[in-house]
Amino acid sequence: MDLEKIIIDDILKEPTKIRPEFQDNPPETSEDFSGFSPEDDFETPIEWDGTSFPSGEEEEEEPYDPETESENLVNMVTAGNAILMTPIANFRLIKAFGGRKKIQEMKKAFVKKNSGKELSEKEQQLAESYANYSAQLNMISGDLMYTPEQIQMLKTAALPMCKRRKLKVSADWAFWSVLLGIQTDKLFKAFMR
Repeated sequence: MDLEKIIIDDILKEPTKIRPEFQDNPPETSEDFSGFSPEDDFETPIEWDGTSFPSGEEEEEEPYDPETESENLVNMVTAGNAILMTPIANFRLIKAFGGRKKIQEMKKAFVKKNSGKELSEKEQQLAESYANYSAQLNMISGDLMYTPEQIQMLKTAALPMCKRRKLKVSADWAFWSVLLGIQTDKLFKAFMR
C-alpha cells in the first residue's frame, strides 16, 4: 500500500465494516433502562449555585479571623523579600569584588589563614578581602530582612485591609512561602561558606 496514493475521502465514503461475531447479535448489556423515566423523583434534589460542584458533604467553613490573615500575609511578604532581595544583593556584591572566581580565590586564602598556615603577601590580601566581603554580605543580608519592628508595623497596617476586604491567605501558601524563605537563606549561607 503506497501512502502517497491514499485518498482519505475515498476511505471515509466506504461503509463501516462490522466484525462477523457482532453482525447478527448486538452485544448484550446488563443494565435495563426500560422502566426509566426522566420525570422520576429522586430521593433528594441537589441544588447547585452554579459556582462549585456539590460534594454531597457539607464543609464546615472556618470563621474569618483578620488577625491571622494579616499575619499570614506579612509572613508571605517577608519570605518573598528574603527570596528576592538576598540573591540580588549577593550578585551585586560578587560583581563588586571581582566575580565568582575571585571570591573562590579569596575564600581559599581565608581558609588557609584560619587553618594556621603561612600566607604570602598576596594570599594575606586575598584573605582580608574575603573577610571584608563576608562582613559586607552579612551586613547587607541583615539590612534587607525586615526587623521585628517592621514586621509588626506591616501586620498592623495589613489588619484593616484584611478586615475591609476579607482578604483570605491560605495557611498552606503562607507556610510554604515562609519555609522557602528560610531554606533559601540557609542554602545561600551554606554555599557561600
